[in-house]
Amino acid sequence: MESALPFFLKKKDFSDYYGKWIAVSGSTVISSSSSIQKTIREAQANCNSKEYTLAKIPAKNQILIL
Repeated sequence: MESALPFFLKKKDFSDYYGKWIAVSGSTVISSSSSIQKTIREAQANCNSKEYTLAKIPAKNQILIL
């Protein structure tokens, strides 16, 4: 499985995805939506059975503490 980590480390501007779920395959966002179900359906349709990574991008003013 190709890691999506390089995508997240390289990409600096996530403003198009604030508050959304995204599906990443390699270095490409293949789907995004506020609904995880819709993101998964679109990712499966767009990914040609390759693996992908799901991630939730926090809203603009939201702080994520891990």
